Amino acid sequence: MRSGVVIQQVKPGPGADAGLVAGDVITMLNGQVIDTVGQFEQTVEGLPADRPVPLRIVRRGSPMFIPLKLN
Repeated sequence: MRSGVVIQQVKPGPGADAGLVAGDVITMLNGQVIDTVGQFEQTVEGLPADRPVPLRIVRRGSPMFIPLKLN
């Protein structure tokens, strides 16, 4: 399997608002490659709350970018 973090569950919040679904694989957030949950959490801590940032996911084998904005 390629690098990334597989989403197991989407709860109400920024991820759900961005359209993430279970099974999506997060591979990059705001230009940072994501290989582990720890990397994802660390990157999220440094995100700006006032503007969306690019989130690269792989959904059913197709990579795509979606904007993620923290609430």
